[in-house]
Amino acid sequence: MANTLYSHCGPVNEVIYLRKNDIFATSSADTSIKLWSSKTCMLIKSFDAHEIWTQPLISLYDEMIIVSGGGDEKIKLWDLNTGKCLNVYEHHQKGVNGLTSLDDNSGFISYSYDNSMTLWDTRRNKAVLTYKNDGDFFNKVLYIPDGDILVAGSQDGMLKIFLRQNLINYMMKKGHRGACNALEYFFDGNTFASGGEDGMIKLWNCKSWEVIESFEAHKESVQCLCYLNNSKSFLSGSVDKTVKLWEVMK
Repeated sequence: MANTLYSHCGPVNEVIYLRKNDIFATSSADTSIKLWSSKTCMLIKSFDAHEIWTQPLISLYDEMIIVSGGGDEKIKLWDLNTGKCLNVYEHHQKGVNGLTSLDDNSGFISYSYDNSMTLWDTRRNKAVLTYKNDGDFFNKVLYIPDGDILVAGSQDGMLKIFLRQNLINYMMKKGHRGACNALEYFFDGNTFASGGEDGMIKLWNCKSWEVIESFEAHKESVQCLCYLNNSKSFLSGSVDKTVKLWEVMK
């Protein structure tokens, strides 16, 4: 272990890396967002983001803006250089548990414990479309550029597939026994992975939406997945306190 960073006063909920500036941002239950140098691991900037916990973070506009979601039901846009809040979006009726960026910088997707998913237009600063799930809330929403598709994994283990332009749910797949917690797109353009409360990881074909491979990855719930850019491997993290490196078989 190279470094341990101490600054937050509560659990750290999210970490994102901003490659262009070679910094990373963290969000916490202490309501703050903090920016750190990747080279020195020194704290660059800290600002109070939300009235209740701060969880999801994404970057927009070539990493010039950070978007955060909080337990106060608000979504905020932040200037990376000044730390000033540029805009506040209020739409959800419960805490915002996730954000997903889109590849054209036209906006982003938010999802909430109110069981809804909303498409935002940052140019017009408004919510464009909202989908209300008739089941449980969404744990993760994945954007697939090829086809302009959204895949949403929910607390009931279902995967719902949407057209981004109109949020029409045109297909459902049974993903996991228990919650689907993690989704990750493989940039080969053909594959994405899901991880669930059942400890399973499933690899899916993006064209047929069928399972390519399914395997027991962890003894407890799979919480996160991270694709490595070499197109050959990915990481999984679990409640069982392990992180595993997997090789994608072509």
